[in-house]
Amino acid sequence: ATAWITKDSWDACKVDVRDEELVGLPCFAGFDLSTVRDLTALVFCFQYKDGYLLVPRFWIPQQGIHERARNDKVPYALWRDQGHLLTTTGDTIVREEVAQRVLEDYQRFKCKELIIDQWGLDLKGETVQYWLKNGVNVGTFKQNMANYKEPTLEFERGVLQKKLYNTGNPVLAWNVACATLEQDSTGNCRPVKPDRLKSSRRIDGVVASIMALARAKIAPEVKQSVYETRGALVFEF
Repeated sequence: ATAWITKDSWDACKVDVRDEELVGLPCFAGFDLSTVRDLTALVFCFQYKDGYLLVPRFWIPQQGIHERARNDKVPYALWRDQGHLLTTTGDTIVREEVAQRVLEDYQRFKCKELIIDQWGLDLKGETVQYWLKNGVNVGTFKQNMANYKEPTLEFERGVLQKKLYNTGNPVLAWNVACATLEQDSTGNCRPVKPDRLKSSRRIDGVVASIMALARAKIAPEVKQSVYETRGALVFEF
């Protein structure tokens, strides 16, 4: 299968930025809850410089992490130790633990909206109700080909034009490398695994990124003050 986004293109968009520097920048988040074997992914999409910046969070169960690493052929334990991957207790994703961290980051970044898969989470379920009761603005994304088309193409354009930035998170980079592009006869498209039967492929971070980017693109752009980037100028007379 041919890679949709090449490693060189993705790496060229890497920037060195700390979370603290992003607080207050306009942002939206996309959330993709895992099935039994997939990753759970949360990606914040910030208005940043002349484009957008993706900042991800990933979760897998702590129990069985080494077996998952062997099956998926990636260093989950190393990524966990480096802070790129979060874990929940037990052998399946604990929704309560994930929901709490999502809320904490949402509030920390002053996020405007959390976008979820329309069919991935029960809107009346405990997780969504917990967020709503704590002030989270929850929106939905229909995961069909027609709805994916524009944000998928925007994701691709952003990377090729070096305007869709990333922080170098290796889990997200791996997800991007796993994704290929599926198209239908009418020109609609979406990212997919090259072989959906291969359990070692994961694209959850890409899905969450595209949901967040889709919402960010239709939000009014907030212009940064020049003083936020260059500081004040001092003139001597």
